[in-house]
Amino acid sequence: MIRSQKFIIFYFIPLMLSVALIFGCSTDSSGDFRLTTSSKPAEGGTVTPSSGSYDQGTRLEIMAVPADGFLFVGWEGDIIGDENPVTIAFFGNRKVTAIFGIAPFASGDGSPGNPYTVSNFDDLMAMRDKNYLDKHYIQVNDIDASPSEDIGDFGGFIPIGTREDPFTGSYDGNGYQIIDLAYNQFEKFMGLFGYIKDAEIRNVTLASTHLEQAEEMGMMFSNIDHLPPPDPFAIDIDSENFRPGGTLVGFNDGGVIHNCKSFLSIGSRRHNIGGLVGYNGGEILNSFATKSVTGNSLSGGLAGYNSGLIENSHATGFASSLGMAGGLVGNNLGGKIINSYAKGNVGSASTNGGLAAVNTGLIQASYATGNSSAGFAESGGLVGRNDGQIIDSFSLGYVTRYEESNTAGGLVGLNKENGVINNSYTAGRVSSYEEDEDAEMGGIIGKNEGSINSSYWDAEASGQAKGVGAGDPEGATGLTTQQMSGPGAQANMPEFDWQNVWRTTTGYPVLRWQGGE
Repeated sequence: MIRSQKFIIFYFIPLMLSVALIFGCSTDSSGDFRLTTSSKPAEGGTVTPSSGSYDQGTRLEIMAVPADGFLFVGWEGDIIGDENPVTIAFFGNRKVTAIFGIAPFASGDGSPGNPYTVSNFDDLMAMRDKNYLDKHYIQVNDIDASPSEDIGDFGGFIPIGTREDPFTGSYDGNGYQIIDLAYNQFEKFMGLFGYIKDAEIRNVTLASTHLEQAEEMGMMFSNIDHLPPPDPFAIDIDSENFRPGGTLVGFNDGGVIHNCKSFLSIGSRRHNIGGLVGYNGGEILNSFATKSVTGNSLSGGLAGYNSGLIENSHATGFASSLGMAGGLVGNNLGGKIINSYAKGNVGSASTNGGLAAVNTGLIQASYATGNSSAGFAESGGLVGRNDGQIIDSFSLGYVTRYEESNTAGGLVGLNKENGVINNSYTAGRVSSYEEDEDAEMGGIIGKNEGSINSSYWDAEASGQAKGVGAGDPEGATGLTTQQMSGPGAQANMPEFDWQNVWRTTTGYPVLRWQGGE
């Protein structure tokens, strides 16, 4: 009897409890479950829908809607996290609370249709918070950013967005200026924005009240030991040593930068520098930079590296580095440069070019007019080292060879095996600092390992009787200044597309997108 009672206690009672739990936790036979919502604080916003009755298995999207001056922070109750809107499933009654915080911005809710307004330096600082990196912003007046000089022990603005937490929203500068922004040299990605991913930055103007001289920027590194030039074909963007910086964006990962302007000089001992963007893996459209750029081992007047698209953009400042330098781009790393130009002079200890130091992508309908000089590597009026395509482009700047190992060409210094040059010309002078009968110098290319098609050089202006200093000269044609100038250029360069791409002037031909008649 006692054993039987024990059996009942240890086996029957747990069984009954299990049955009770199963039926007690099962859905109500009516299938009618309640949604109850609240807000904390109550004035912070609302939840929509705020309540209701729903059948078993119903999936419902609910959204937290902040009131003016507040922002959504996260959920409590039967939802955890900060996803908004969020979907909730009904297998029982649901009770949720939306948590709101006070927004630091004067107006807006950070949505595309109602962006936060940015009106002062404190607003720029607030954008760095992880809760705001996916929001949308519009600038509503000029901003004095000079307080950035006094941030931390060393000064300089800590940029918006990191690789771990990138900026993914949008920022519209609305035509207003951000003035006297100082940059933090100790961040991996240097700029107003450090790292952006699939973001949109537009209509931003970066300006300065300081008088800046290219020569002063160039002297910043006169006491620094020379670093070996970077390998242009072995860039590791995941390396800790890869540290891009720009006045606007350090690293553009798939974002769009449109109609932005920089009137700031920038230099760094720790970064590879672009006048606007350090590394462009997205798009730069209708944008420009005008001041000097000085990088550690690489610099570009507009972008340090480009593996994306640069179109209808330009740079006019002096670009220099201890390694490679390009008037528009330091290294066109498989990217596209279209309808763009550079006018600034370029100087470096290694490879440099009037438009790009290195090209492994496409340069089309673009030009350079600045002078180019390299210490001990390739130098070209348009590109220092080309292993990609150059189509319908030209250069007019002087190219100077300094060292015995230096290769110099009016258009390209060294044209590698995969390098292709089509329908392009050059009229810049090519000279050597020291006389050398064996110098690899040419009116178009210093040394050619690739191909040239229907391209020309001014044999008079360049001072070079040979189009190619070393290698195959086929496809390179020398003309006089008169033959390349005025209406007669059309007959003397018949392979050019004069209807759609090129037009004649009283001087050398220009690209039609340049305007004028």
